[in-house]
Parts: sequence; structure tokens; C-alpha cells
Amino acid sequence: MKHRSYLSAQDAIIWRQAIDKDILTIVTNLAIFEQSIDHIELFAAIEEAVSFIPRLRQRVAAPKFGKWLPYWVDDPAFTLSNHVHWTVCPGRGCDKDLLELIARVSVQSFSPDHPLWSLTLVHGLEGARSALVIRRHHALIDGIGLVRLFSRLTQAIGSEANAIRVPQPERPPARPPPECGQPDRGRFREVARNIRLTAHIWRPGRPMSSVMSKRSPEQRFFMLSRPIALIRSTAQATGCTVNDVFLASVARGLRAYHLRHGCNDPALRASMPISVRETSDQSSAGNKFVLARFSLPMDIGDPIECIRRCHSIVRNERQLLPDGDGADLGPRVLCRMPSMFSAKLFAGVLKSVDVATTNVACSATPLQFAGARLTKYFTYAGRCGAALMVSLYSYADAANFGINIDPAAVPDCETLVEKLALGFDETLRATQ
Repeated sequence: MKHRSYLSAQDAIIWRQAIDKDILTIVTNLAIFEQSIDHIELFAAIEEAVSFIPRLRQRVAAPKFGKWLPYWVDDPAFTLSNHVHWTVCPGRGCDKDLLELIARVSVQSFSPDHPLWSLTLVHGLEGARSALVIRRHHALIDGIGLVRLFSRLTQAIGSEANAIRVPQPERPPARPPPECGQPDRGRFREVARNIRLTAHIWRPGRPMSSVMSKRSPEQRFFMLSRPIALIRSTAQATGCTVNDVFLASVARGLRAYHLRHGCNDPALRASMPISVRETSDQSSAGNKFVLARFSLPMDIGDPIECIRRCHSIVRNERQLLPDGDGADLGPRVLCRMPSMFSAKLFAGVLKSVDVATTNVACSATPLQFAGARLTKYFTYAGRCGAALMVSLYSYADAANFGINIDPAAVPDCETLVEKLALGFDETLRATQ
């Protein structure tokens, strides 16, 4: 019998969230190029990707009776033309027109009978530019996995020197095995610790914002960019990380937005995926992260103190990560429950969040793809029940922030974006 490739427990839980229409698990990536993309090279590159990534031509099959994990099967009707499309940007072809276009496209669901991705080439942008809109279901692959696959793709089309290098998360050293015949008490303690930490990660909660309380499946997309060198210098000056500066800037912007509405909430509930990919896991599909939830401080007036507080919060969350196989313990338990119940339980965890964040390093070197130079790269991850999602992708000399806002939670989206921009500027000026 042919070997089946089952979804991991984490991927299966994400897949089950289709039951809840308020939880959008589709991620949209936007790549903007300074000239038109060559169609022939584009198709050649995508064909190459499909040839070495089987998942791109597979669909999800429902588990049979007695099984608890769905599995991947080849789509017998797979054709590249069903997944690669062309369109012309409406209006003047400015960035606002482009973002309105992809926001409308991003809410379209994938057919369960076909692979969970699509790519749309957008022509007609100002300045003779073009763009690629890459949509994928989150069960297909996570952000770091996508960056590694994109690295493979650029090498495949002759850009060996531009290969992307993704920083690896620090992993604790492996615990030596017990002596022969001796009880593995350390293993018992590890299992107990993983159970306790999994309960912490999956604890129930509710949003903390007194302003951003409503929710809907609607989305509005915005973009911000700041020099990555300035963010790194701020991190170095405070003895913290780029991620700490990012979180503090978001906190400052949200603080200003709440004060604008006459509210002085001391903190908001935030989430951030922490990667648990191993160094040897170079280009596999699927998700390899643990979702951390924590209180994002909004009661700190000094930007530098806010950065250091965020540093302490993230450091504590990393110390609370389960070890080894424990990172997948919660999803494995949920997958053995009825789909409706497990989806509702996981949705409750996701909907307890006010602001979701993610941070992925792309390439420090400018890239070319299909005959065109890549100038900007943004990601718009699904909010998954939060009022907004802010995604940081660093590329070349820029930190690009893709902002996905729920207009029901934030009717004045432009005001929030202005406050977020102000939060970044205040934080980055603090050490100058």
C-alpha cells in the first residue's frame, strides 16, 4: 500500500479552523518588482518549484473512519494554469489600489479538492512596476518555511549568490540518555514540565482592549517601511533585539491610538509565533512554531524602557517553550477530539488576542526573480481572530510591515496606521 503523508497535528488543527468563518488562515505575500516580470521565466520558475516541492501539487484528504489526522494526496487534476493567474491593477495602479485589490482577493477560500495555494501576477502599477501576490493556506507552510523555499527557487533560476540565510532559533542542548538499567527520572520530569507548559500556552483568555472589541472576517491591508539599519542600531543601543524594538513600536502605536479614543488600557493581549524549526529542517513544508501569548505593555511612557520590558517578556516566553516533542503536545491532544470541539477550543485561544505579530527575516541581499528586481516584500498573515496583525519581513535594507486590520474592530483604520507609524518613529528616535 502506498505510504501516506499525514498532516502534522499542528497543521491539522489549523486546517480544522475552516469550520469557524471568523478565523481566516490564509496568508497573502506581496512581492513588488521595479519592472515587468518575464512570463516565460515566471512559469519556468514555478514549474521548477512544483517539481521539487510535492506539497504544491497535493490536496488535503479527509481522514477515514478511525483515523484522526488528514493526509496529503496528489491532485490528479493539477495544472499550473489553475493556480497561476494574471490581472491588471485597478485605478491609477498606486500602492493603495494594489492593497485594495489583494485585500479583496485574500478572503477567497481555497477549494478543498485542489492544492492550497495560488499566485497572481499584477500588471499596470505606477512606474511600470509589477507585483506577485502569493496566497497560501497556513496549513501548507509557515513563514520561515516559505522563505527557505523561496531561497531554493532563486537558486533554481540561477541566483546562487542571492541564496537566503534564515537565522536559526537557539535550541537547548540535548539531555544525555540515562545509564543502562536506571529509571529515566529526567524524562519523567520533562514530560511533567511539558504538560504544565502546554497548559500555560493553551490557557483560555479574552481580549484586553476596551476599544478594539468587535470582530468580523473583513480585512483591510496597509504597508509601512523603515530602514532596517536604524532598527538594528536601536536594538544594539538598548542591548535588545530587532524583535524587541518591533514589539515596543507596535505597543507605542497602539498606546497612542487608545489615548486618542480616551482609553488608557495598561496592556493588550498579544501573540507571536516562536519558531522551533531545527537547523537541518531546511525546506520542508508544514508549520514548526509555538504560539506565545503575553501582555503587551501600554503603560510605559519611555520608549527605551518599553523596549527593555518587551525584551524581558519575550525572553520569559522563550523559557516557557516545551522541550522536544512537547512543542506539539497541545495540537496532538486536540486532534484526538471531535473536529467541532477542537476547532472551537483553538478558536477561543486565537480570539483572546488583541494584536497578533510575526517577524521573519528574508534576504539581506537584493534579489532578482523571473527577470525583474525585487524592491519590496510584505506579508499579510491572517488575523485569526485578532483585531489586527502586524507582520515584519526584513528584506535588503528595509523592514517592511504588512498591517492587516479588522474594520469592525478599528473603523478608523487610517488613524491606527498613523499612530503605528508614530510609534515606530518615536521608538527609533529614542536612542539617536
